[in-house]
Amino acid sequence: MVTWERIAPVSTEAHEYDPFLLADGRTLLYTSYGDWGHSDILAATRATPSDSFIPIPHDGFFGLNTADNEHRAELSGDGLRAYFESARGGPKTDVFFAERDVIDGIFGDALPLISGPDHDHDPHISDDELALYYAPQVDGGQQDIWWTTRLSVRDPFPPATILANVNDPEAYDSNPSLSRDGLILVFASSRAGIRDVFVSRRASPVESFSTPVPAPDPINDPFALDGDPFIADDHDVCELFWFSERRGGAGGADLYRAELTPMP
Repeated sequence: MVTWERIAPVSTEAHEYDPFLLADGRTLLYTSYGDWGHSDILAATRATPSDSFIPIPHDGFFGLNTADNEHRAELSGDGLRAYFESARGGPKTDVFFAERDVIDGIFGDALPLISGPDHDHDPHISDDELALYYAPQVDGGQQDIWWTTRLSVRDPFPPATILANVNDPEAYDSNPSLSRDGLILVFASSRAGIRDVFVSRRASPVESFSTPVPAPDPINDPFALDGDPFIADDHDVCELFWFSERRGGAGGADLYRAELTPMP
């Protein structure tokens, strides 16, 4: 059974996308392209999973936002390390990393974490911060999901490899997100003719993912784009956050939330 809703308080006439729920279960990060002329990382908070999100006023988000485009921010479980996509330094986007000393402090200078010859999009860091998934756009064309692993949080990531069994050679595959145990992968794909949310499973973290299937109804709208999924299963309920351009929204891409029972 799927219970779902549009996250109305954060949905505007601008585009809202790239949702990420912090480990506290109360703070939602997302990207918005507002009237300031570029995309920035924004946040909203709630008291409990049953309460509405309340947007936090738009600012520099602890030093991560610049005059360039920032997207898809994720924080470590302790909130001290940020992984995100940025076009700072242009002309292409890269995956960046920044760190701070305290939970409410300003992040230090952001450093490139993944900087290949092409655009590097949609970073997702595993719960232990040892695996990074992302979706580079090769030669300005389609995206595929790649991944790389390291031995410790202080180590650099070695060159990535394409994620087996997940990508469709004729489609755009992007925006990966894993469950906390690493056994469920959700991502966006255009393989059905329009961008939708797909799900893949595996029996253990060392095995390959199964053939992806569409997310359960009504996550995907047959007449609208759906994408940028994030799965949050750390708490009492399994939540899925994603964007959709379906009718009935505030305009453009809006954020949605679903409670999934059982997990997809």
